[in-house]
Amino acid sequence: MKAAPTLTFDEMPFTKSVKVKPDYVPPVPNSEDSLAVLFVQRHGESLRYVASQDRWMEWTGKLWQQEDTLLSFERAREIAKGEADALRGDPKTQSLARSLVTAGTI
Repeated sequence: MKAAPTLTFDEMPFTKSVKVKPDYVPPVPNSEDSLAVLFVQRHGESLRYVASQDRWMEWTGKLWQQEDTLLSFERAREIAKGEADALRGDPKTQSLARSLVTAGTI
């Protein structure tokens, strides 16, 4: 398997900060979109998915390196579990809580 290149921040195909469009509509609470927003808020400076390379990259502090340890999956799972835990106390949201931690969501 060909080794992935290591890139500096400026060489990555995205900008350092995400610009929010004026017509931005926040995601529905407890949806997959809202989980994705939480992921970016918490890990967007250190983990990025690069679709053109079909891979996750991790910022080392000096450059971006391919991330092969499923760290991004683990971080996404932690966010989903945290959100689900917050919903479990209310009988009306227990089904939603269960759905947030399924493999299909994560």
